[in-house]
Amino acid sequence: MLEARFLANLLKIAEKFVNERFVGCDDVLGVLLEGSAAIGVRDEYVDLDFEVIISEKSYKEGVFLTDETMYEGFEVCWGWTTFERIESKLNGWYNDIHLWVYSTSKIMYDPTGKVERLLKKYKRYPEDIRKEKMFSYFYYGWAEAPYNFEKALQRKDPITAQLYLTNAVEIFTALLFIINNNFVPYRKWRLRELQKLEKKRNTKKK
Repeated sequence: MLEARFLANLLKIAEKFVNERFVGCDDVLGVLLEGSAAIGVRDEYVDLDFEVIISEKSYKEGVFLTDETMYEGFEVCWGWTTFERIESKLNGWYNDIHLWVYSTSKIMYDPTGKVERLLKKYKRYPEDIRKEKMFSYFYYGWAEAPYNFEKALQRKDPITAQLYLTNAVEIFTALLFIINNNFVPYRKWRLRELQKLEKKRNTKKK
């Protein structure tokens, strides 16, 4: 088990790694910390996941490869991207998972301030987009359960019914994030992040 002091100072360790590995490199325009460490997970299984931003020209030349190493007792992984590729993932507000990943990431290196300016554009859904997403999640969730779930039970197909029910739970938990005007975490962290939401149940007194 990792020593408690490592867990308590995880972001400092991440910053130290970035300073040693990436800061000052001509091709590196920014570094983001993503994943478990960025959202505050502090256990012996946490790792450090970085996204390193380089120029589109360098990216297309293909000289950078995803890599990993061990650093002060932690597994460290990093991949490469560009400002243009980040923007393409976020533009249009289509992909809720990408929006969540970048909204929860920690900026570790941003010499020109361009990383911060880009991510600030995607902090909250525009209200019209949020309403559309709420309707969509409710519509497809309801279609899975009760509608398709009950149809499967009527056909005496409990396994398929369970699949519909499981998918409905995932869709409706995603809806809770949209209701709270939050982005939707990917499956691995959804239930953990659900506990942080303000609106999780009907609080009206009968």
